[in-house]
Amino acid sequence: MSKIILGVRFKGGSAKILEIPKTSRSLSVFNMEQDAVLEIKLLRPLGLTNQEIADTLNEKFKNGFNNKPFNRGTVSNLVRSHGLLSRKELAQSDDAEGWLTATEKMAELGVSKYQLSRMREKGELVYKSFTSQRKIYLFKPGYPVKNIEV
Repeated sequence: MSKIILGVRFKGGSAKILEIPKTSRSLSVFNMEQDAVLEIKLLRPLGLTNQEIADTLNEKFKNGFNNKPFNRGTVSNLVRSHGLLSRKELAQSDDAEGWLTATEKMAELGVSKYQLSRMREKGELVYKSFTSQRKIYLFKPGYPVKNIEV
């Protein structure tokens, strides 16, 4: 194993040499991180929270990340460090093209916000949900269809 040698000279004239072992990220950790990021890219458009994604990653990668289980913070850090879109950006991205916002869906159906919410809760609308600071819903255009969340 290689090491870092650090020489320190103090004000009084004395000196000290420190030898610090140099640790590098192993290739397996790097590969696992890349696999986790790919999995996150697949799961985020489904509208899962960071904790739900972490739970899924913990099932897939039994040893976790650096021998620690994934948690919402780990997922958040991976999303940020790899430049992935936020949930709000996902909702407004090309993946959301053709989907209607709640306001647009209310206008299309001629219903109130309360009626739209009730229809969504009953499963009468095809929708995607994204969680940022609040829940964001995008709805499939057209007349309500009995369906479960996309």
